[in-house]
Amino acid sequence: MRYAIIRGNHATQEQVQDYLPSNYNVVHVDPNGQGVLIAGEDDHGWTMDDYVLPRLASGLLPGQEVWPLFVSDIDNGYRMDVPPQFLQTRLFKVKT
Repeated sequence: MRYAIIRGNHATQEQVQDYLPSNYNVVHVDPNGQGVLIAGEDDHGWTMDDYVLPRLASGLLPGQEVWPLFVSDIDNGYRMDVPPQFLQTRLFKVKT
């Protein structure tokens, strides 16, 4: 399983899901607007590196893969526990 946080333009679940192939899904939306967590598995050419992240970026929804240590499996799905300093990296600074 691979995970990524999608940020940009106040990303919503619906916006992000519209850009994803069937092997990736939105699994969590941060209630504070810090990002949308997606999860999935690469399948043939539908990979995170070569398809999913570039396609999202084309819609001004930049993302970055995160490691499983940032993801908690809870009773009603997933939760992302990403340190704030990770979210403040240059990649995630969105021009307004």
